[in-house]
Amino acid sequence: MGIIFASLMMFVNAIENYKQALEIFRAIGDRREQANILSLMGNVYLLMKQIKSDIECEEQSRIIYHEIGDRSSEAKQLDNMGATFIAIGQADRAVEYEKQALTISHEIGDRYREAKALGGMGTAYLVLGQAKSSIDCLEKALKIFQEIGERDQEASILENIATYYIIHGRKARAIEPCEQARIIYREIGRRDKEARVLKSIGDIYYGINQLSKAIEVTKEAVLIIDEIGEAPGADDIREQLNNLQKRAAKKWWLY
Repeated sequence: MGIIFASLMMFVNAIENYKQALEIFRAIGDRREQANILSLMGNVYLLMKQIKSDIECEEQSRIIYHEIGDRSSEAKQLDNMGATFIAIGQADRAVEYEKQALTISHEIGDRYREAKALGGMGTAYLVLGQAKSSIDCLEKALKIFQEIGERDQEASILENIATYYIIHGRKARAIEPCEQARIIYREIGRRDKEARVLKSIGDIYYGINQLSKAIEVTKEAVLIIDEIGEAPGADDIREQLNNLQKRAAKKWWLY
């Protein structure tokens, strides 16, 4: 029920339901389910922006996974905590957690988790301004995801690599990984994400003074949104096209 409440954005109800479940699993001594419930509670607290409660739940969950010897779940929880610390602007702490996740994942041969940790480290290093460490981690993550056939994750890392180039003033270089990500999302049927990447490409083209190209690709994004119905960021995509077309009209009028 907690998952249902969370999916309906009924966060308080979800937390109450999870607390009841947690008490039951504590009473019967099921430590794995305790860890699972704590992890889910952490996710909900994060959505509620109750960061302290989120971290407390995630840490309790991690400790239990460690104590029962579930190293794969421990690595997953460490990666989740890394993502949380990135989200709240504590990238240095994120690196610490991702390094632990990476070590465990490598030791148990979990390549997916290894790549996830590398991706998290790459993002954290990017926030910290450590360019070489960032791109090294991201490229290693990309290689692993390509090798194990995780195409959605591959595309996500490509987006992060594009962000790396944008931040470091190489906007034109960012178009290629964005295009690669767009193609992957289209091939795996994630057209909502394809539209999102097209919006990013439109931003890049506008940033390098190619207004007509920016309008062209943003129109593609709007067409996708119109085809699939509403999707996350749909209003932003439409607004971007509207703004670009206004700029183009103003430019034409000035001439």
